[in-house]
Order: sequence, then C-alpha cells, then structure tokens
Amino acid sequence: MRCPECDSCDIRREPRAPETGPWDYKCQSCGHEAYRGEFCDPPARIVTPEDLGDDDIEGNQRDTGVDMEAGVVVGKAGEPIYWHAPKGRTAAYLPDSPTLWQVLWHNRTVLQGFAHSHPGSGYPHPSHEDVTTFAAVESGLGKRLDWWIATEDELSLVRWAGPGRLDYTTWFSPTSEPEWVGELRKLSREEANDGNGRN
Repeated sequence: MRCPECDSCDIRREPRAPETGPWDYKCQSCGHEAYRGEFCDPPARIVTPEDLGDDDIEGNQRDTGVDMEAGVVVGKAGEPIYWHAPKGRTAAYLPDSPTLWQVLWHNRTVLQGFAHSHPGSGYPHPSHEDVTTFAAVESGLGKRLDWWIATEDELSLVRWAGPGRLDYTTWFSPTSEPEWVGELRKLSREEANDGNGRN
C-alpha cells in the first residue's frame, strides 16, 4: 500500500472504530489518515499474504487442537484463495486478523465470500458476532458477500436480505457442496505444524 499524499509504504492499521467498520489506516511518514482503501488500488489478480510482505503470515499458521473454527476466502469462480487458521482460534472464535483483512481487501474485485466452520454437527446458524462481523466487512469492502458456515454434516449460506444493517438470511444446502468444504472441515480438526499453510 502507498500513501496518496507522500507515496510512503509505511502504512499502519489504527485501532478499531466501531462506527466505521473493522479497521482504519494511517501513514506513519506524513500522518495522513484514511478509511481503508484510499491507500491502494485493487489488483487484477489474486493477492496472497506473501505478496503483501507479511512476515507473520498469521492466517496460515496452525494452532494446536481439534475441532476449532477455521476459514477460507473464496473467489468468484468458487476457488479457495486463502485458508485461515490463525493462532488463538478456539471452538467458538476466530480472532481479528489484519492478514485476513488484507487478503479480503486486495482480492475484493475477485471475491465471492468467506466460509468458516462451526465445530459439531447439525444445521449451522450465524451468531450475533458473526452477523456484526459480516456487516462490518461488507461495509469496509463496499460490497455484499456470501458467508458460508460448515458443521461436520451440514452447510449453510448466509446473505444480507435487508432492510436493516444486520438483517441476514440463512439458507441450507440441500444437495451438493463446494469442493472446498471437505478441506475446511479437515482444517478445523488439523493440529499445529511449523510450515506455512496453503493459498
């Protein structure tokens, strides 16, 4: 990312501002502040955390444990763009991730949505925290997304239906599932390893 004022690449995420969405950014060289995307132009290709120069690659690190939440960013062609299993994840929670936001932002022109797992079985429904996250991410990206939730035996699709900001509707998949669903379930049960994950 480059600052439109001084062309510096030293851009940092500022603390969350609930009324404006997930994150704001500030140029550390000249102090210019912006609401996310002013610092960058959308690419015409899929961008990975490695492309962004992220030394931590936190979304590609594996945490220890079984049956923990995991996620995957999905492109318009239905292809997995980025597998997300950050440190600090639990059976009920995926922590905030600057790396995940960067992947979503830089791939917004080729993005269909994001899927995450809910450990256990049965029909998955979004939590209140899920829905507020969906709304904040869509506000930040300036577009609506598909949001899938997978359990061990079911898959739901959640989309904004309106008119209210948090008015989302859930559909359940009656027949076939996307190919990446099985891999997402596997990632939910995967133990830690010391290598980078898959993009």
